[in-house]
Amino acid sequence: LFEDYGFQRYFEQYTYGMKVHDERPAKYYKSSEVITSDPDFTFRHVEMDKLDAYAEDFRRIFNEAFASMHGGREMSPAAAKKVMQSMKPVIVDYIMWFGYHKDRPIAFFINIPDINQYFKHVNGKMDLLGKLKFLWHSRIHRTVKKFIGIVFGVVPDYQGRGVEGAIIIAAHNTIAPTMKWFDIELQWIGDFNPKMMRVADNLGANITKTHYTYRYLFDRTRPFERHPIFH
Repeated sequence: LFEDYGFQRYFEQYTYGMKVHDERPAKYYKSSEVITSDPDFTFRHVEMDKLDAYAEDFRRIFNEAFASMHGGREMSPAAAKKVMQSMKPVIVDYIMWFGYHKDRPIAFFINIPDINQYFKHVNGKMDLLGKLKFLWHSRIHRTVKKFIGIVFGVVPDYQGRGVEGAIIIAAHNTIAPTMKWFDIELQWIGDFNPKMMRVADNLGANITKTHYTYRYLFDRTRPFERHPIFH
């Protein structure tokens, strides 16, 4: 329908699925061993009583790794704090990871539970009963067994040095033994981001969903171009 009307496909975004308990590729373990043998590198999950500090680390990594992709628009400290606070009700500390080199934040692997699985129990009503149901399923009974990878990034100075593998293995070695999670979804990876697509492919993840973003040029004489590739 959209294409018949004149919309053209601007980019595709993929959701990749994988199992929590599957072994990660051997090369990730090798790169992790190299990185973690250097005491200047550390990887740790968030601590709930230090969310403001992690918000600032998130901001610094995001601005170095992604701001240029968004027209040079950097995230402000207030915006980063707002993002972290908005996630606070669903954060599970040991599935959200950060990497550091000499205390410089250099990487993040931001995961949250699949909150849609919580909301289906409240029937669209976040009244007192709905909030109690949400609390029961998210904090007490832990009914959700899938978490979502919403953003993954390494600052340019450290890309291709094994940091990607190190933070993935650090997270895997902590999350998998809990036996509380079965599935991971890596969401919204654009076809304009081949680096992240390679990370997902190398992990052995499979595309489970494809989303199209369309663009319509009101000036029909202008040439249509797809979203530029991130390098």
